[in-house]
Amino acid sequence: EDPQKLKKSLCRDLLSIARFNDVNLNDGDPVDLLKSLIEALYRINKNELRAAGKNEDIAGPVVLIDEYDAPILANIANPGLAERIRDELKIFYAALKGAEGLLRFTFVTGVTNFTKTSLFSGANHLVDLTLDRDYANICGFTPSDFDQLFEKHLENRSDDFKETGQLPPECTPADLKRLFYEWYDGYCWDGKTRVLNPWSVLECFRLSAFGAYWFATGPPEFLVKVLKDANKSLEFFKGDSALGARVDVMDIGNIDPAVLMFQTGYLTIKEKANGKNRLDFPNLEVKGALAPLLLSYGGEIDLTLQLLSASRALKIALTRQDPMATVATFNTVLAAIAYQSHLSFEAFFQLVLIFSMALAGQHVTREGSVGGGRYDIHLTDDKGDDFIIELKHIPAKELEAPKSKKASKTAPGAKKAKIISPEQLKERNAKKIATMVEAAMRQIEQNHYAEKFRGTGDNIWKTALVFGGRRLLGAEFRLAENWYLEMEPGGGYTVVMTAGE
Repeated sequence: EDPQKLKKSLCRDLLSIARFNDVNLNDGDPVDLLKSLIEALYRINKNELRAAGKNEDIAGPVVLIDEYDAPILANIANPGLAERIRDELKIFYAALKGAEGLLRFTFVTGVTNFTKTSLFSGANHLVDLTLDRDYANICGFTPSDFDQLFEKHLENRSDDFKETGQLPPECTPADLKRLFYEWYDGYCWDGKTRVLNPWSVLECFRLSAFGAYWFATGPPEFLVKVLKDANKSLEFFKGDSALGARVDVMDIGNIDPAVLMFQTGYLTIKEKANGKNRLDFPNLEVKGALAPLLLSYGGEIDLTLQLLSASRALKIALTRQDPMATVATFNTVLAAIAYQSHLSFEAFFQLVLIFSMALAGQHVTREGSVGGGRYDIHLTDDKGDDFIIELKHIPAKELEAPKSKKASKTAPGAKKAKIISPEQLKERNAKKIATMVEAAMRQIEQNHYAEKFRGTGDNIWKTALVFGGRRLLGAEFRLAENWYLEMEPGGGYTVVMTAGE
């Protein structure tokens, strides 16, 4: 909570380790206690090895520090306090440098690599392995590991996965293996070597069910806070985040959300090129873990194979311009989100659409700027067609039948609310949906959203999605005008126009 409490905590832990090893230490500050403890353990080890006639060169104790940055991250929302705590840790960890000659081995883990922490600068006897290609495979199963270790398990456990509803009856062990790769593969630190999450793989086999086991406890609070403050929680769904070579280093006063998402495991290195690291989501487990982070920063979503299937079906329905299928599949995705997490405004449905497209492997962009304004969502399908998607929302009350009110006794002439039949209500709501569709199309046209994507000759689809209450009520697709250059037989070019609506 503050530097003084941190120092007391470090002293308490060091004294506890000393007592466990029968070392008597006098009270002091953490740095003095750490130095004294290392020296005492070194002497004890050396005497024991000498008495046993063994090599005294290995007498140095081993220092293991897990989550070295936890005190900083706990206060990341308060940069001033986080820096004071970092400065305290800087002094403490510098003691390791002074004891270098007495230590046999030091190993440190943490989420982040903060600059100006002497653990990485003053303690220059340490080697940062984060992006070292020689260690790129130590944190998970490589594909060859998986094939060697789990081939028999895939054969023997296929029926168990079918019994839990995870596999259709006709599926083979090869289909089961493909699902393991979709859910848990993809982590990469060198741009080449990919590994599967070991904990999730083992839990999946144990329970015969796919799930987000590693992220079951939800996203860390400090990550949610940083993303919310930076208002960048959606930008990484573009799938083309490119950062400089140092994605492993961060500054307390200037936290890059993409770097933090990489360091916390939500993004991984897809490839390295021209000194840049292209980041993307590793797998379905991570994409599913992002759902509670994105949906109101704490909602719940049931990440199942059914949801994955619905997300893929939604992608197909959208890219085939199928209004009825788009409505049906989108509402299936919405049904997987806990009721209490639903929000009745456009931004919520925008989040859901982007999330489901990410699940389906379709990269989208959100609120892109063009000359006339900002469109809601842009999507490019596998054929190269562009979809400019505008979302509209009708409040639930506007879709309900008017409630009958009794005439007031003091006002005999007061009128009763008009009662309409279900057929009339359906017709009235259909007109409202049609009106919102036209408003969305008009907004796309008047603000020239399509201009940015013209010049390819591919289809540009103006897309309107109209929501009401907590559901998608209507979808419509219309072609926008486009053009491209075509070479003439005698040389030169001509502009070829393609028709819109």
